[in-house]
Amino acid sequence: MPEAAERVSGRIKWFNPNKGYGFITDDTYRDLFLHISQWVEETEPQKDQRVSFIVDNDRRGLFARQVVILREEQAA
Repeated sequence: MPEAAERVSGRIKWFNPNKGYGFITDDTYRDLFLHISQWVEETEPQKDQRVSFIVDNDRRGLFARQVVILREEQAA
């Protein structure tokens, strides 16, 4: 049975709502691709917003899956 993927945190670096994608910088300063299809929240991603996500990798590089807003009580 595969292990559960670990969630990590970071910040929205930028997001273009017209194109539906952007980038997240994680807490180790890696940039990860963010596609709107992986955004779980009802509101659009905002620059510098703290988020939690699962890191994945494909032929194009690192990307974020299951991205949610990291609320203050979750950050502690």
